[in-house]
Amino acid sequence: MPKKFPNQKLITIHKEKCSQTDYYVRSNRDASFRACRDFSGRLANAFILWYYLSSIKDGSEWALSPEAVEEAVGLKVDAYNTAVAKLIEKKYLVLKSGNTVYDFYEVPQEEQEKKG
Repeated sequence: MPKKFPNQKLITIHKEKCSQTDYYVRSNRDASFRACRDFSGRLANAFILWYYLSSIKDGSEWALSPEAVEEAVGLKVDAYNTAVAKLIEKKYLVLKSGNTVYDFYEVPQEEQEKKG
C-alpha cells in the first residue's frame, strides 16, 4: 500500500503490453529522481538525454549521435550538445579515453567513488 498524504490521489497504472520494438525502461528509482533534481527547469534537455542513456541495457556499448537522439527523443543538435556538456559537467558522462569515448553513470561518478 502506498504511503498516504493529505489530498493525494491513488492511481492505478495500466500499461500497454511490450513487444520487441516497444518495451519498457527499467531504471533505478533513486537515480531517476536524482537526475530529475539535477536537470530540472532550463536543464530539462539534459534530463531527456540522461533518460535516453539510462534506458540502454547495462554493460552495452552504444554509438551516441545527435541524429539518433533527435530521432528517438526529439532533441535538436544544439539542445543535444548542451545536454552532453551538462552530463559531463555533473559527472554522469565521464571521459574514458581519447576525446570521444565516455562512460555513462546513472548517478554522478564522484558519488559512485564515495560509495566504493
